[in-house]
Amino acid sequence: MDHAGRGNREIKNRFNLFISSILPYFMRISIFSDLHLGFGRGTERENDCFDAFEEALEKSLDADLILIPGDIFDIKNPSTETMAKAMELLLNMIIIKNDVKLVSGIGKDISRLSPVNTFGIPIIALHGNHERKAKGLINPVQAMEKAGFLIHLHCNGVVLEKNGERVAVQGISSVPDKYFTEILKEWNPKPVKGCFNIFMLHQILGEFFGSPDSLKTSSLPPGFDLYIDGDIHKPQQSTINGKPLIIAGSLIPTQLSENDTGPRGVWFIDTETSSIRFVRLENQRKFYFEKFEKADKEAIEKRITEIISRGHKKKPIIRIKVDDKLEWEKEIKAKYDDKAIISFKQILKEEDEIRAKTLEEHKLSVQELAKKLLRENLEKFNLNPKVFETVFELITEGKNEDALSFLKSSVNKSVINAKSEKADHTKQDKKIKEVEPHDDNKERTEHKTVSGDLVSNMNFDKNLKKLEEKPDKRGLERFF
Repeated sequence: MDHAGRGNREIKNRFNLFISSILPYFMRISIFSDLHLGFGRGTERENDCFDAFEEALEKSLDADLILIPGDIFDIKNPSTETMAKAMELLLNMIIIKNDVKLVSGIGKDISRLSPVNTFGIPIIALHGNHERKAKGLINPVQAMEKAGFLIHLHCNGVVLEKNGERVAVQGISSVPDKYFTEILKEWNPKPVKGCFNIFMLHQILGEFFGSPDSLKTSSLPPGFDLYIDGDIHKPQQSTINGKPLIIAGSLIPTQLSENDTGPRGVWFIDTETSSIRFVRLENQRKFYFEKFEKADKEAIEKRITEIISRGHKKKPIIRIKVDDKLEWEKEIKAKYDDKAIISFKQILKEEDEIRAKTLEEHKLSVQELAKKLLRENLEKFNLNPKVFETVFELITEGKNEDALSFLKSSVNKSVINAKSEKADHTKQDKKIKEVEPHDDNKERTEHKTVSGDLVSNMNFDKNLKKLEEKPDKRGLERFF
């Protein structure tokens, strides 16, 4: 940060204290999401995410509280450089004077937090699908909490206070869509009496994404004063049962879809009037999405030249969508390389477009896609997918021995349960044998049903023996 930046921060800090003295009875809350720190690493876009984050924090210097509903980082294991840059920017918020106090936890033991967690402007964050890890493994947002830079929420919450005004923030971090309703029901969050109540999540909401199979807003708990969602990259505002819903959007374009062409910025709300305003980021790389029905080279180049002529602080990103593969794609990219970042995309059929849109919004990694396919196949055989998701996470962490140990333990339990179930069936068969004629076909069918999991688990044991001889990652991937 340069000297001018520090000077601006000091001026805004004094302004913040002045505003607090004349308007003491409500809180100003800043909201932004999907920073994707680390995105574009090794490319000319690698600093875009940090520039956007820095500008969002600068615009939040007069806020009492900052909320980030997920995907602070682009991957679950960010590099040391990415973590260091994130901490450097967050440190600026810790040194600011602020009167907000952490009062209590809602299903969260705040005594375990460092005093540093509430220095300056408190930041409350969820982890998103890009940061999600298996239970028991620390994700990067949790690591930032342990370092004192923010407060992490997952199926819990906190109550904060400023001059008698209380705000209760509760949140559920990213979970697989199919488990969301079940987890939410078990958690059962309720508004806190006497507080301005905020509910945060990081999920795709079908009504705002054109995905009929995604989560519906009707699934969210009632009674909150404000709902905030991350994950969807297009900023939007709506209502749930008459209460405001803010879809924060992303700070940078990562998917390069048509929805990414809109403005990016920071939301602000005050707890007294519930008034909401959206403040655009001003110093970010411009993104353009251009669609051509025909692969007309002359028309495409003309459009690129027109966009470049507008003048930009940073090279603009231009995404060209065409109806087929171009033979001169590389030629155009090379020709304008010093003036724009150009990307091409082929036009898809409507059903393929929806499918691709869903995958782009989640931006699933290869590991996430493999895990998703694994879970679906395991369910077909009535095996517990949660067990194998944990194993998969351990493998990607390089903890192969832990993965083997956990898998063997789970398999052994399944074998015992299957044997017990078979024994129960045998006892039951003996009771009814005297009154029911013997049926060989029926017996074979029942035996197949009862022992299906047992046979599968026996196969797992055979593969485990092979893996123990050479427990490398590739062997485990083949096994899955």
